[in-house]
Amino acid sequence: MPIATPRGKDAWNEHARIIEAIGEGAPDRAEELMRRHTRNTTDFYCRQIAAVAGRSV
Repeated sequence: MPIATPRGKDAWNEHARIIEAIGEGAPDRAEELMRRHTRNTTDFYCRQIAAVAGRSV
């Protein structure tokens, strides 16, 4: 299943905030938002893999 399907609206909102920060010329905020987005996506993947493997994260 594509990651965008279950994360859907949350992921798109994260993207919008990243783009907004870039557009406002706020590179530090854009970087922090991108790091948070990457962490959220990684955590989600890890939970999905653990669920399929039958163990908790």
